[in-house]
Amino acid sequence: MLALAGLAWLWHLDWRGREGIVYLRRAIDRAPAERSRLQARLLTGLALVADTASPLDVEYDAATRALAMATEVGDDRLRALCLSLSAVGAFYTDFDAAWRLCDEAHLAAEAGGNAEVARPGETYTTGNGVIVAAPLNVPSSMAEHASALYARNVLSLIELGFDFEDEVIKGACVVRDGKVVER
Repeated sequence: MLALAGLAWLWHLDWRGREGIVYLRRAIDRAPAERSRLQARLLTGLALVADTASPLDVEYDAATRALAMATEVGDDRLRALCLSLSAVGAFYTDFDAAWRLCDEAHLAAEAGGNAEVARPGETYTTGNGVIVAAPLNVPSSMAEHASALYARNVLSLIELGFDFEDEVIKGACVVRDGKVVER
């Protein structure tokens, strides 16, 4: 089961989300009332995969359930990731709540990071050559031009107009006429 929870990143990045959702739901349903770290990780995996493969309510529901369990079992790293996924799920329905969740996720990540080997505020190389970086304030270390580039891209998208048959607009549209767009 633990390996299954770790596969969430593969399904998320490899666009095999629907397959991942089936397996993760099956694993979660084996012990639906269980409130353990493993169940929290499975739910977090489901939220992560649903981020690219399902309606937003699946992501938000799984992330908030995982957040409650991660908090109960005292897993600060998992809690930070759950807060971030909850913020993504809340973004389209309640921007202020999403903002608060992002702030809380930022604080949680600073306190414990989002990886077991992370040491907040440190960058180091492991014995096998992997560089682990856990800066405390990532936004302040980003180039100021990244924000300007993103803003220009959003402006260009808006200037295209909203022809919902256009490939770019269709791919970027998440909500239309108050309903989540299915892909």
